[in-house]
Amino acid sequence: MQSAHHWWNDRPAGRRVMNPRYNLLIHAAILVIGMVSFWLAYTIRFDFSLPSLYFHQCLGLLPFVGGMKVCLFYLLRGHRADWRYIGLSDSYFGVYYSAISATILAFYSVLGMALPIPRGVIALDFLLTLLLVTITRATARALTEGLPVFLEDAFDRKRRKAIVIGAGGSAESIIREIKRNKEWRLKTVAIFDDEPSVKGMSIHGVSIEGSVDEIGSYVKRHPVDLAILAIPSPDPDQMYRINQALGELNIAVRHVPPILGIMEDLVSYPKDGELATPDLTREEIYLGGMKTPDDQPSGFIPIIRPSLPNLEDVFALAKESYDTGMVTVGKLARLFEEEARRFCNVEHAIAVSSGTSGLMLALAAMDLPDRAEVIVPSFTFAATVQVLHWNGLTPVYVDCLPGTMTIDPDEVEKAIGPRTGAIYPVTMYGLPPDLGPLEEMAQKYGLPLVCDSAQGLGSTYRGRRAGGFGLCEVFSLSPGKAITAMEGGLITTNDRQLADKLRSMRDCGKGPDGEEMVFKGLSARMIEFDSAVGLLNLQNADSLIRARLQIIQSYRERLGRIPGCRMQEFPSDRTPSGSLFAFLLTKDAAMDRDSLMAALRSRRIQTRRYFYPPVHVQRAFRERPHRIVGELPNTWASALNVLALPLYAHMTPEQQERVCTEIESLMRRGG
Repeated sequence: MQSAHHWWNDRPAGRRVMNPRYNLLIHAAILVIGMVSFWLAYTIRFDFSLPSLYFHQCLGLLPFVGGMKVCLFYLLRGHRADWRYIGLSDSYFGVYYSAISATILAFYSVLGMALPIPRGVIALDFLLTLLLVTITRATARALTEGLPVFLEDAFDRKRRKAIVIGAGGSAESIIREIKRNKEWRLKTVAIFDDEPSVKGMSIHGVSIEGSVDEIGSYVKRHPVDLAILAIPSPDPDQMYRINQALGELNIAVRHVPPILGIMEDLVSYPKDGELATPDLTREEIYLGGMKTPDDQPSGFIPIIRPSLPNLEDVFALAKESYDTGMVTVGKLARLFEEEARRFCNVEHAIAVSSGTSGLMLALAAMDLPDRAEVIVPSFTFAATVQVLHWNGLTPVYVDCLPGTMTIDPDEVEKAIGPRTGAIYPVTMYGLPPDLGPLEEMAQKYGLPLVCDSAQGLGSTYRGRRAGGFGLCEVFSLSPGKAITAMEGGLITTNDRQLADKLRSMRDCGKGPDGEEMVFKGLSARMIEFDSAVGLLNLQNADSLIRARLQIIQSYRERLGRIPGCRMQEFPSDRTPSGSLFAFLLTKDAAMDRDSLMAALRSRRIQTRRYFYPPVHVQRAFRERPHRIVGELPNTWASALNVLALPLYAHMTPEQQERVCTEIESLMRRGG
């Protein structure tokens, strides 16, 4: 059941500033409350029979008291609170507001009046102000909600029972939203907080039962379905204690974000070492090692979800490596490299720990002079450029093409100069750049062409699979890629000397005897378990890519019909890997990119601004040596307007239908 709509609800999303009519109403109410409480204080103090002297004193002070209380209310920013509910922080505000008001009256009485205000009047004014403010808040709530919430609490037995961990502002906001959004089918039954002084208090009628350590005993006495973590940024210590409290209780856990935003990073907590939980802001988890439930009531659609092979098949494949202790760069890594070599139709494939480590090694293997310039697009993921700085190289940023959003070959040629050491194009959302002109340019100027093909495994250019272009290509096998090994990377090349050097460099630069270091290197070996996952997925690559491309085609057909939505161009001479789906919103769209992103987030659909902001303006890079060729207009147009949508091979038709329907609805209404 939705709450009744009133004009005092009309406020910008995510802000607590009410509209002017609401502010005027609240300040008028405070003026009346201030004057009435002061008049009643005098009347009660003198048993409803005011002496003439004090009657005239009260009458003369009413304008001052009313104005003082309104100004004090404004200065304390009381009008920015949400007066539709009564909560713990609201009670604190009422107390200190009334107390400061009484203190001002007392000082004014002593310092500025021939006939002081009776102390009893000041004390009664404090109590009456607090009482009337509370009654006004309660009345506003009753007007907003219609029926009292406690009646619904008493008669609705189908709602899931939730406990809230934390008793701060986030908890108050969470409980408020649970009461407001009846479609969530949740009921808050208890609050737990480690601060001893708040035990026994209540927030929106929900009692604070005690500390986190008391959750177990409470759950044994009362049925609980869900624990909501209302701590905006829990530290590892807190997460460990919460895990200890909930790990054996079989209670789902949800981390609700703070009032003013949504956490974008994963939350980690230590338990038997350093383990990373699922993204707690997005989906329910079970602490203590239990799996995420399949039937998530939240209906959250993440932007990525890796398509993984059957776990039993992975275990069966990795068992020999585990039993023999050859858990890194062993038999499975070699099998994976051979399968990748065959898949990409290249002479050599070198498995590494990540795409980023692969780029680090590939650029280091070039032995370029210190501070040599490397031509790279600014519209890319940050890791593309981070590895340049790690290698002591200088990025030269060039623009991308407006249609494909890949590097512009004409801009590359303009950027070539006496200090140029390499050309460094990037595959964009799985679509290869125009590699033909880039290869010709590299040959013409005698420059190595090193391809950041992180998203491109399985893509094609002019009928050839990615992997054999340039001097080498580097692929990522991280969870979001079309073909994943959970983590890992792959370097492919047709240059035997380079391949041998890279195999040494991924193992700290070891020579043939395994003792002397002959190259500058890294510990970037791929472990056997990841190799097993990568091998099984690579054997199923055609199916995984086909499934993703079908979803992308469906997105393009549905969203391409919406005014202001522009799709990435797919030239006829190449096919993408289906790593990501992203589209641009033009000035003709009913909503801008960020507004659409926020609206979809509120509907439990995760999207990302891939890639924003452009690399050359990011804090980590803008102060480091670099050169920019031109104004990069297409880079900025892409970075400010592109939005990536959920995509994975096992995405259901229902999930994609929901994403498309929500976007169509929002774009029709303009939000």
